[in-house]
Amino acid sequence: MSLAGAIADARKSATRMYINNFADKGRQNTIDMLLGRLVEQRPVYLYDPVNDLVNYELRERYSIPVIAD
Repeated sequence: MSLAGAIADARKSATRMYINNFADKGRQNTIDMLLGRLVEQRPVYLYDPVNDLVNYELRERYSIPVIAD
């Protein structure tokens, strides 16, 4: 590894650390809001027909009781 490569790696690591600790907070809050994970927020239910079908088939096949959310 050359000195230039080591410096480039250190720069990338420092940039990643800055983004993860300071710049990414707003993006994560937006994601949490869209998924209904903020404090005192009603949960958001996403429509996923494939997942619903698989869960239905598994419940029918193995007689798994439905758990209400």
